[in-house]
Amino acid sequence: NQARRDLKLDDWGYVTLWRSVAQALQPERKSEQNLLLWYFLVKSGYDVRMGYAGADVHLFVAVRQQVYATKFIKVGDQTYYAALAADHGDSIGSFFTYEASYPTKLKPLDIQSASTGFTKTVSAQRALAFDYNGKPIKFNVPYDRRLVEYFGTFPQSELELYFDTDSSSLLRQGLLPELKKYTATMSEEDAVNFLLAFVQKSFAYKTDEEQFGHEKYFFIEESLYFPYNNCKDRAVFFAWLVRELVGIKVVGLLYPGHVTTAVALKQVKPGYYTVAYQGNQYVVADPTYIGASVGMAMPSYEHLKPTRVVEIQ
Repeated sequence: NQARRDLKLDDWGYVTLWRSVAQALQPERKSEQNLLLWYFLVKSGYDVRMGYAGADVHLFVAVRQQVYATKFIKVGDQTYYAALAADHGDSIGSFFTYEASYPTKLKPLDIQSASTGFTKTVSAQRALAFDYNGKPIKFNVPYDRRLVEYFGTFPQSELELYFDTDSSSLLRQGLLPELKKYTATMSEEDAVNFLLAFVQKSFAYKTDEEQFGHEKYFFIEESLYFPYNNCKDRAVFFAWLVRELVGIKVVGLLYPGHVTTAVALKQVKPGYYTVAYQGNQYVVADPTYIGASVGMAMPSYEHLKPTRVVEIQ
């Protein structure tokens, strides 16, 4: 508990800390690791349920948010996910569990956002280049390789998790001042357009299916590590840049097969595509629509209403 306070760990970090303890205590015995981890987490107040089949022990954990691409079981009204398994439970077959509940009220894990400041940083770099108004611009962007490893263990969840999670201080201190050299003297709209050009043109595009063979949402840091990203990842990266460098509100927009963003410009010009949300007008700003400036929407989506608006904290 003291280590959690010192490191400012989120719930998932706290769980993986206990998992490291269990692995250190029983390095060669997987079932004993899971039994210990089950005990430690329940005693820490988390709603974790054990499944067993012969000599195998599986753990399923309750999570406050929706979790995807992970096997789950339901006991009563509570859903438990195999999020602690390295393969997300793919290798788990039939098993037994118990009906009883722990006498003390247990809580689900909360993965609304992820902590980013606790790692012992391992620095890596990504060269990014784009052109803006005919001028080539290049950056060598540092990021935390260790944080990317941690994010790789995180359960896949709702887009709020990715929009609401910060970058590492390494990325923040390495990239934001370089971009601010350009945006600091720009108008609000020009700064948004500059950041749109940066995200649209600096990254190569591939769908998750093409790159991984399955759906994968990126945290900010992961867009620097993986060779390709897609519309969801660019929306997350762009929204972070706009909030940090322009200081205006951004929302995520979900359409069938596409994710983009919209920004709360102080002045909205006629002809701009906008989305109304909670009494405010947000101007579409699509970091995947190459060459598009703020107010332009992809032709296939310009007359559609988003199926969902993601409020970014």
